[in-house]
Amino acid sequence: MITHVFAAKKIPLLMNAEGWRTDLRAVAIYEPASKKMIAWAQRQLPNPLPGAFEAFLTKESNGLFFGDLVVFGIPPSLVDRKGLVRGRLQPLNLVAGNTEWISANRAVEASTTIGYVEGNAANTDLRMDAAGSVYACTKSRAAKWGTLAQVIARFL
Repeated sequence: MITHVFAAKKIPLLMNAEGWRTDLRAVAIYEPASKKMIAWAQRQLPNPLPGAFEAFLTKESNGLFFGDLVVFGIPPSLVDRKGLVRGRLQPLNLVAGNTEWISANRAVEASTTIGYVEGNAANTDLRMDAAGSVYACTKSRAAKWGTLAQVIARFL
């Protein structure tokens, strides 16, 4: 479980991002996504949701924020048709990240953008293929970074 990885490193877990700020050395995580949330996202994504990422969302956390690392999730208020509720921090929208936002590099075919790493000049997109491999994609190149767990470990 992802929570154990952060706990082992003595990194505070802020469930549902309560009190989280970018300057804290803490991870903002969310309650796992429901089947209803996954179905909502699947209907709108241009590519099938990779099984490894679906497992992360439903068993580990519905997105996370940790330093410069952002892993997308499914904002519950959108699924409940309330619109995006800004009164509380929600995960960044997986669907918008794949349908509306400009991606740096689509070199990894049939992949899903699952998050990004914030950068000074530009963000590095994190894209996952159907096999569960994550690639760091900039405008000019794509580099395989391994599994999502290995990507998260890079930031610990």
